Amino acid sequence: MKQRWPLPGLIVVCLLAIFPGTANAQPVSPEDSPQRLKEAFNKVDTNNDRTISEDEFLKQPGDAKVHRRDFRLFDFDESGDLTPDEFSCLPGLVHPSVRGPIPDPFDDMLDVALDTLDEIFDDWSDDPEREIYNNGFVFGFLRSISPEMQTSYTASQMRIADVNRDSKLTWAEARRYVEIQLGIRGSDGTPLREPGGRVLVFSRFGIFDDDKSGGVSWDEFRQHRSGSNAEADFRRGDRDGNGQISVTEFAHPEWVEFYDPILTFRRGDTDFDGLLSEAELEEVTEHWRQKLVPYAIPAFDQDGDGKLSLREFRISFIGNYIAVWESPVRDKNRDQRLTFDEYTPQQAECRLLCRYYFNRLDANGDEELKPDEYAYQVNPPATLHRMTIDGKGFRQIYESEKLPFCGSPAVSPDGKYVMFDAYPPSGLRDARVIRITIDGEDETDLCDGLMPTWSPDGQRFSCTTYGDTNLRIRNRDGSDDIDIGEGWGAQWSPDGRSICYTKSSRSIWVYDVETREHREVLPRDDHQYRLIYWNMVWSPDSKRLLFKADKQNAKSSDIATIQMTGEHELTVHMTTDRSPDNDMAWMPDGEHILVNLATPDRKTRLLYKWKLGSEEPPEPMPGIDPSLRYNNVTISPDHKWIIMSTARNP
Repeated sequence: MKQRWPLPGLIVVCLLAIFPGTANAQPVSPEDSPQRLKEAFNKVDTNNDRTISEDEFLKQPGDAKVHRRDFRLFDFDESGDLTPDEFSCLPGLVHPSVRGPIPDPFDDMLDVALDTLDEIFDDWSDDPEREIYNNGFVFGFLRSISPEMQTSYTASQMRIADVNRDSKLTWAEARRYVEIQLGIRGSDGTPLREPGGRVLVFSRFGIFDDDKSGGVSWDEFRQHRSGSNAEADFRRGDRDGNGQISVTEFAHPEWVEFYDPILTFRRGDTDFDGLLSEAELEEVTEHWRQKLVPYAIPAFDQDGDGKLSLREFRISFIGNYIAVWESPVRDKNRDQRLTFDEYTPQQAECRLLCRYYFNRLDANGDEELKPDEYAYQVNPPATLHRMTIDGKGFRQIYESEKLPFCGSPAVSPDGKYVMFDAYPPSGLRDARVIRITIDGEDETDLCDGLMPTWSPDGQRFSCTTYGDTNLRIRNRDGSDDIDIGEGWGAQWSPDGRSICYTKSSRSIWVYDVETREHREVLPRDDHQYRLIYWNMVWSPDSKRLLFKADKQNAKSSDIATIQMTGEHELTVHMTTDRSPDNDMAWMPDGEHILVNLATPDRKTRLLYKWKLGSEEPPEPMPGIDPSLRYNNVTISPDHKWIIMSTARNP
């Protein structure tokens, strides 16, 4: 077997070689369409030869320029006549769900992808029941699209591919997965493209389904669809009358959530030349998608005529409404260029199509997008803010263009200094430990490292170095580096006796500062977590450890504690899907914590106070600026200050 996974890369190359470069309501019901179509054809076919010549077509009432354009647009085989099948594709004759089949460029893209797949897997299509392990197939497929793709995303894709959960794929299952990757199907297998050219706006289902229950209620629907027709549209969509619009109902051909690129193209072609200029494209594109217009023709103009044909328009991200291509794109690491992962919409499951679009935009082929190739926003530098523990005196104390990412703040025992990690656009490997005064003055670059915590006497600190993942103890000025072993996220206990850390993101360990011995507190086989996060936090009495953890395949996270003495009892206090930050803080009473959580509407993340184990919901901390997004948090040992790492929206 040749399987060495240049697959999607090869597919994209082949696609590039071949492709360089909301529906209007119809008055005719699908049931009446065949008869209506037959009558319309016979009326135009005046010589009854079962084809329609251009002369016959132009004799119809109406604008001859429109008829001439439409004739050439739908004469797909360029024979000079319209066959009944070609005639049936004309918009307005019948309901669009039963319009005749229009040659779809995505069918050609699929053929290229499957031919490449077939070649790599030794003529798999000739032996379609031969099975290949799902995990290896999906992992190789996705990593060849993007080596930096997150493991959590890869795991979700493995579930999408393996429909029958037998951990193997047949040729048919692999084909279905490639169709999902090209946006021909949704992640659940729902067809997104009709033979007549319409595209299901599947991304809206995920937007409407706020609670992710798999159905859209009336309350959810009206939050996103206003107007006098909203209630009637909902009733029409809820075909079984159960008060929910299911995925199947959402995708019903008579439902309203279809985009018709054929109608859009004809409406935009105001000079009737069968092409869209940039001005025409701008005029016909919705205002919220205007950012795409300047890039559509340079990226998708196959023949270099400076305009888009119908075929080119349907390939483009303007004519293909399956994802929110116009969503804001951010240069997250502030390196003045976009990687593929930064470009790709988070909700888009069709990563192969995203890669194709990315490569089309990448005019110079350097695997990144510059500002002249695609518009994006640059994330502002992260900041540190402080306020008193009772929510007063909120103000910024740190921001740096040179080191625009900062976090893991820790306040010295005397309350005079803040130590934290900060790193440049090049990434965590170049992270530095920085010290400033509590007022944000006297910035000092101490050494390399991450996640510093002070010793109780304030003379030393612990940290973790990135490259070798070694735990370190250093003097307060960064000197006298002592390597205390392998681990991640060293945190010094308030009583000074211990430093906790994780190993392999699955187990919790403790280093005894006096004896220099390591002992395991929570072995990886004693819990169900796939990931125990760094920045664990000691309780004020040094008897408990607070941490965040994720279970396998779970969409929520646990906030838990473990007793650091005795039987090391593990207690889960909260399970939430509100994306809690892992760097939390204990309040002085040892009962309440501070944690940054997504707001109930998931639009931002704020700082909350919560009593461990309480049934009462967390309360937003008073005094913070709600326009900021909150990440890490700590409380000074003297219980005077709260220090927060924050982010501003672009």
